[in-house]
Amino acid sequence: MLAFSVAAVLVVVGATVFKTATIIDSVPRIELSEFSHQGGFDDLGHRFLPDHDIRAHVFRTELSVDDVLELGVRPAYRMVVYRMAAAAYQVRFNGVLLGSVGAFENPSGNLWNAYQSFTIDPGVLRRQNVVEIEVLASGEFGLTALPIVITDSQSEQRLALWLESIIGNVPTFAIPVLLLMFVIFLVLGASPGIGLGDETLYFAPAVLCTAVHMLYYVTIHSLPTPIFLFYRIVISAIYLAGFFFGLAIYARYRYRPTAVFAWALLPVVLVPWITSASWGEFHSWFPVMNLVLLGGIVSWALAARRRFRSDLKARVLVIGSVGAVLFLGSDVLLRLLMGFRTVGLGVFGILVLIAALVVVVLDDYFSLYQKASHNRERAALMYEKSIRDSMTDLFNHGYMFDILRGLRGKYTVLMLDLDNFKELNDAGGHALGDDVLRFVAGKMKELAGDETFLGRYGGDEFIAIMLDAGQPEAERFAQALKSTIESKVLETDQGRFGVQVSIGIAVHTGNVHGGEATMEAADAALYQAKHSGKGCITAVSMVRRRGRPADVGTPV
Repeated sequence: MLAFSVAAVLVVVGATVFKTATIIDSVPRIELSEFSHQGGFDDLGHRFLPDHDIRAHVFRTELSVDDVLELGVRPAYRMVVYRMAAAAYQVRFNGVLLGSVGAFENPSGNLWNAYQSFTIDPGVLRRQNVVEIEVLASGEFGLTALPIVITDSQSEQRLALWLESIIGNVPTFAIPVLLLMFVIFLVLGASPGIGLGDETLYFAPAVLCTAVHMLYYVTIHSLPTPIFLFYRIVISAIYLAGFFFGLAIYARYRYRPTAVFAWALLPVVLVPWITSASWGEFHSWFPVMNLVLLGGIVSWALAARRRFRSDLKARVLVIGSVGAVLFLGSDVLLRLLMGFRTVGLGVFGILVLIAALVVVVLDDYFSLYQKASHNRERAALMYEKSIRDSMTDLFNHGYMFDILRGLRGKYTVLMLDLDNFKELNDAGGHALGDDVLRFVAGKMKELAGDETFLGRYGGDEFIAIMLDAGQPEAERFAQALKSTIESKVLETDQGRFGVQVSIGIAVHTGNVHGGEATMEAADAALYQAKHSGKGCITAVSMVRRRGRPADVGTPV
């Protein structure tokens, strides 16, 4: 499984690298790789300056009209400049300004990831043509990817689609998504009721730092901060993200090397930040910083690999880590295969790892959510069982008391007792007695309205609470219940038996004592019914006499 997963990641990374190499290699082009500069030859490659003095550097090269026409006779040609590190630059062809990037009067932009295309009108072509590129530099300048090329318009559109639209726009779309993920992770990690663990809280700043680092890949023509400060912030952010990711993975898997690499990232980020006075000095720390970060990513994969077979999230994390390493190394692969410096595919590696972490956290959340839902359902079921009588499925004695204590206003309580239940038990056994109890409960459910609570008071006694009902409604319900129950004939070894019931009724009108007093009154009415010959219905009218309630029983 691990081998298959790694192979799948290799295929994706390889396809991306192959696609990039194929598109670039298939473009018919003239490469401008030799320029005259300061009395010598220069390839306009990337370099750092020893200080921050801002000054212009002019690069010139020549090409014959035959070289251009080899691209075919076109209405226009395109000069492509991709990832030129500079404060600003402008391009001239035979003295004609083709265009500029950045502002020479206010050089404060992040141009080192820009894709720029300049149109060359065939009308300006001469037998020998001079291309002049003026670069305003501060701290660093030069090409960090492809050489400058001249190609036809159709081929340039293919380059623009891949390098600008697909590769270049990925960070632009990724930043708002990462910020949204930061908010989600922060909320999930900080919510004590969810219980996702410390790793989610670590993921939140890791994702935020990654969003900050994505600014490195976005072209910003005017920065609100000095370029060197911006450079340090966006570069340091990815290593700080690695620090928080390492803590999160350690919190999840307790694999010590992840914590070691995580804490090792802090000094290799902070020391260059504090001590570096120029871009070159800061950049000189990159090998160490990258080595520690790479070790951290490998340790994440090793930590998750220990649970690779048993844990889906571990498999996702391993695949994401492998994908990150391979994508981050794809620029090196392109350099070896095609001679390119870099085309910026490393951003895909970062996003692959982030996507893996999102899957891990969201799977954690939905697993906990399902568990919480199951626990809530189980708690609801247990609560329902705790308030129900297991024999009849009516509410039990205690819950009926709770209902009465909370009632206000008008309601009526009925108490029902089976007069000959002992004889039925003696004749047919306890099984028959249980059947009778269930039969009575079933008839009560059948005849009661939606606003009536039904319960088993205990033994062969039942209770009903009719909301917003007076004595007439209660008497009709009692008569119907009595007639239905007493119509049942039971066959036993000792002969045929019928079920006989007595019912007591008490009405609470809102101007007498509470529910317990009403229940006691209904119980007293039941007692009166049983001692009046059994098989009777007695209603109690609760009235005030000299400040105290008095019960007056009336046979129905």
